Order: sequence, then C-alpha cells, then structure tokens
Amino acid sequence: MKAKKVVVNQTIQFKDYSKVCALGKARDDVNRTLSDCGYDVEMILCKQYPVPFLSNLMGLLKNVAMIFRHPLGSEYVVQYPVSSKVIFPWVLRLQRLLGNRVTILVHDIQTVRNGRDLSPDLRVFRLACRILTHTDAMSRWIHDHGVATPTESIQLFDYYTDDDFRPKEDLLRQKKEIAFAGYLRKSSFFTPLSAYDFKDLTFNLYGKTDDDFHVSGNVRYLGVFQSNHTAAVEGGWGLVWDGTSIDTCEGELGYYLRLIASHKLSLYLAMGIPVIVWKESAEAEFVTREGVGIAVSSLKELPDRMSAISDEEYGQMLDRCRAQGEVLRHGGMLKRRIK
Repeated sequence: MKAKKVVVNQTIQFKDYSKVCALGKARDDVNRTLSDCGYDVEMILCKQYPVPFLSNLMGLLKNVAMIFRHPLGSEYVVQYPVSSKVIFPWVLRLQRLLGNRVTILVHDIQTVRNGRDLSPDLRVFRLACRILTHTDAMSRWIHDHGVATPTESIQLFDYYTDDDFRPKEDLLRQKKEIAFAGYLRKSSFFTPLSAYDFKDLTFNLYGKTDDDFHVSGNVRYLGVFQSNHTAAVEGGWGLVWDGTSIDTCEGELGYYLRLIASHKLSLYLAMGIPVIVWKESAEAEFVTREGVGIAVSSLKELPDRMSAISDEEYGQMLDRCRAQGEVLRHGGMLKRRIK
C-alpha cells in the first residue's frame, strides 16, 4: 500500500464535545488546511477512567489501532498537546520502529504557561522527527532545553471565517474602540483597565467569564461570539495582552507571550483589523515590521499612540491587515510549512 499523510488529534473525550477547549478553533482549522493538502484526519478521543492506568492503556490501544490502519512509512502530523504524555512517548517509539515520520504541531506548552515540570513535554519533543512551533523564539526555547529535533516556526496560526471583512468605513468609525476576545476568567488586568482614564478609547471585551464579572469606565463586556463569525466583533483594533497589570505583561503569562503566537492575533488579522501587542512579546517584531499594528510597553501609552495615527495611516494599516488576513483565511501560513 502507498504511504499516506495523516493529521492526528489525540484528546480527552468529554460528554459535551463543545466544552473541550483543546478541540477548538485552532485544531479544526489545522484539520481543514491539512485535509486540503491531502491528509487523512484521525480523531482519537481518549476516555478518562477513575483508574489512571486504565485510561492510559485504552489510550495506547486506540493509538496503536490508528497506526495500523495506515501503511508503513506514512507521514503523521500530531496536534499537541495530547491527552496523555505518559503513553505518547511509547506511541512515538512505535512510529519510529515502523518507519513512520511524525511531526509535532505545537498549539500549547501548558507546563510553560503554568510553571510546571517541563520534562514530559521535552521527552515528547525529543522523539519527534520535526516540530512546528509558533515562533522562532519558541524554537530557540526548545533547543535551549536540550532538544535537538529540527524545528520550523509557522509565525501565525491560520484562521478560517465565514464572514467577509467589515467595511472600512465602519472600522474608521470604530478607530478608538479596542476589541479583546478570549477566555476572560484567566485575564485579571481588567480591574486596573477599568480604573484607568483612557480618555476617548473604549475596550470591548468578548468571551466566557464568571457570573460576578464586572467592568466599568471605558470597558464594556459584550458577551460571546461564534469563532467563525468574525464580523460580530466590534472594534477597530484588537488587543493581545495577559497578566494582572496594564503596565506590563508580568509573571508566567508574560513569559509565555515571549514565546507564542497568540490565537487572538490571528483572529484580529483575519478580521482585517490592526493589533496592539506587548513590546516584549514574540510577535512584536512581526507586527511592527509588517505594519499591521503597534507594540507598546504599557497600555497607558495607548491614548497618545493612537491619537497620533491619522485616518489615512489607519486606512493603510487596514489594507495591510486585510492582505495578511486573506492568507490566514486560506490556510496559507501552515501550507508553506507542509512539504
């Protein structure tokens, strides 16, 4: 049989598929792109049993069954993280033994974000044939931790959407409105954001949050939106920020921004709007070089920075964002890394 190309999602099985963050938008878009490139899509849903050994055993058996459904010498792209880092090194060893090539496509390195033991992730990375990372900074981080596996960065995640770009006239009217979309429960800089005087700027927040979530001042909570319907988001700018402070992105979340390509950034560019990023983030150089937004050290800089941008300059920025957004809307960033 002729060798195949296979993209694998190995994730925890929940009763409600829609509640699984790991089976979300970014992974679906990868499946779509690689399917367009001739890959078979394999979903491995691993049930969690009360006894961890049983969970790991059943997960291992599902992986082995999947491998033997395909010819020897096949090429696999595995979306990472996986449901169990205990069994996955054994899966990778079996793949190597059978002459298969495995590329790890990294969505998240949870141990870095949460400040936990890195060794399970590093063990997986060492056994892969290739690693697709977010950014060059993430590639350097992996190599600095003793992993010799070849890496390539995708720079930005692709982002498919069912909606057209919003009219430029509408965005010009919302030039002083800044959208922030994400999991609001983990972002705690909204309290100082509400307290600070941002003059004529308004922040529009989107995403799931707690019942007691309250904002005031220049900050508005506008609920949730379907990830494929980008035109539902109001705002002429998109914000990528994390942590507890508006002065900087501090702590473990700030450190993580130095490595990753935030999926928020892809959302905003797929919308065709310019972005605001932290000056020390991994994507700051890309954003400023390509002219698709601005990089700031503190959110307190925004009133002066944004008032200095004329309507003509903003319109030119919109054109560049739309050009980049077209690439993301058609899977262009990943396609150039799939050989």
